[in-house]
Amino acid sequence: MLYLIVYDISDNRIRHKVAKRLLAEGFERIQLSVFLGLFNPRRKDALWEQLNAWISEEKGAKFYVLPITKKSFKSMDVIGDLDVDIDYLAGDKHTLFV
Repeated sequence: MLYLIVYDISDNRIRHKVAKRLLAEGFERIQLSVFLGLFNPRRKDALWEQLNAWISEEKGAKFYVLPITKKSFKSMDVIGDLDVDIDYLAGDKHTLFV
């Protein structure tokens, strides 16, 4: 299972901390406020508690975790450039050549 994280955070400081933490946990950024990972962040208590604390600081901030299947992800339609390898993001390829 893959997990798509989508958020809407206006505060630059909070948004930067959230993005930096998601990258440190192994999530891949696929858009400015959209990340993809192979695990549900809610299953890692320390990560989830930290994200919850930061996001709760801003009234109106939103943070969504959407489970999606690999098959569904790999069948997405893309318009424009895709800067990452779909098989790598889906966890089917463990080495990425750039």
